[in-house]
Amino acid sequence: MRRSVDFVLQIWTAADAIRRITSGYLGLPDFQRRFAWSTSDVKAFLSTVVGGLPSGTVMVAENRMLNVALRELEGAPPLRQGAGELLALLDGQQRLTALLHALHDIGPEQYFVNFDALQGGVDVLEDDVVVSRRRGSRAISDKSALVPFSALRNDHTFFAWLATHARSSRTREWGEIFSERLQAADDYRIPVTYLGGELGLATVAQIFERTNKWGQRLDAFDLLVARVRGSGWGLRDAWEEAGNRYPAIGRVFGDNGLPTISAIALRSIGEVRRNAVLSLPPAHVEQHWLEAVEATASVAELLIGEGVRRPDLLAYDTVATAMIAARIDGASNSLLRHYYWLASMNRWHEVASNTRVVSDYRHISVGEVDPTMPIELPPVEELEANTRRSSRALWGAMVGAMLTAEPRDLVTSEVVSSALPEGEDTWALVSLIAGGAASETSADVPARLRTAAQVFVMPGIGSRLRRYGLMRVLREREAQPTLFENSLKDDLASQLLPVSTSALERQRPRDIIRERAARIRSLVERRIAF
Repeated sequence: MRRSVDFVLQIWTAADAIRRITSGYLGLPDFQRRFAWSTSDVKAFLSTVVGGLPSGTVMVAENRMLNVALRELEGAPPLRQGAGELLALLDGQQRLTALLHALHDIGPEQYFVNFDALQGGVDVLEDDVVVSRRRGSRAISDKSALVPFSALRNDHTFFAWLATHARSSRTREWGEIFSERLQAADDYRIPVTYLGGELGLATVAQIFERTNKWGQRLDAFDLLVARVRGSGWGLRDAWEEAGNRYPAIGRVFGDNGLPTISAIALRSIGEVRRNAVLSLPPAHVEQHWLEAVEATASVAELLIGEGVRRPDLLAYDTVATAMIAARIDGASNSLLRHYYWLASMNRWHEVASNTRVVSDYRHISVGEVDPTMPIELPPVEELEANTRRSSRALWGAMVGAMLTAEPRDLVTSEVVSSALPEGEDTWALVSLIAGGAASETSADVPARLRTAAQVFVMPGIGSRLRRYGLMRVLREREAQPTLFENSLKDDLASQLLPVSTSALERQRPRDIIRERAARIRSLVERRIAF
């Protein structure tokens, strides 16, 4: 069936947008996350504004058609409750929030334009033109060359500020700079896509994803946040509470609550596609929420034990969904562990994942993994060739497998990652092979980029390894054996490497990678049998 969405293109000025926000007529759907721009992001955007350059399109929709819970932008006054003309801001939160903070001089940072730099001929888009100060950090003297961004709204605000704050010798020059080189912020033009007519949440998600392809993905969990809130129970708050109560949840899933919600749908209606998840009645979600959270925490703790110490190491959300649903039904740790490794290492969910997870859950529910799927681990050659780019899922599974060996930093001898639920993961991966290409440019991927060539390092150690090379760093450590509780031999073994520097030096890089890939495979075999 042909899909039709009513929309018109409008041009708002920055003053128009801010007026709608401060009067309570423009708000954020609850599926939108919080303001997340860094100070550098804001300064770059504000330079674009006063430079008069375009910054992309904003998208809004009539909320009487969308019918989701809205909240005000960060720092904005409360929304007008019950106002039929409320608009939902679908895309542009970061830009409009930054404008609100800068033009109304609110928020933790204050923003200024350096007129001395402009007077010296510096282009408005250079990094040192828009500057910031932490609010309350120190006063800006009257003789400062920094003009508050809020004074640049229009002629009246700028010349009023100039008359009371700038030295008389600067009035003419700065007035000319403002009039001839800067865009008054109030007049900055913003293209707006204005959506009207009846809009389903799934349609909004599709629009959002296609217009914001390089931004945040809008999934069914985010959309359900808006739907469920209307029932008086807050899904986002409930998810944050779950993460606070069970640290393992945050460590494995981060802010991604979709596997938990999808597990409820999988058990209730045997489906995890977005439209099916969105069709869950809010009361049903609330009714089954606690058991789903407890199962999520249990699965997260199991996954941490299997090396999933960060969200980016989880091979597939859908694998976690099947595990959570099966845990609610009482599936054992050994069965879930067996399933996790086979599904992740063999990339069962690489295609048709929504169909695959339904079948997986059906089999796990009767105490087995699907016998029609590959049940042998991939050959060593496949693991040897893997990089993060070639298969992120297999990369995550392999890195997780290496973490189950509790690797130690080869320089400091510290354990890089704890298997406790509340552990922190500040480690990085650095290639043990120096030199070569820094990116994948051909079918024959450089050895240094392969997953099995990476070693775990603690913060600050990676740059040392890159600068001096692994062998020099290891020899320096060998010269000071009494400084470390563990032997270098043990630490090399914990990283699945040859247990002496001489053995490392003798072997070709490709041989080291092949042996390490074989050790990773053996580790997983032992995990499955555990």
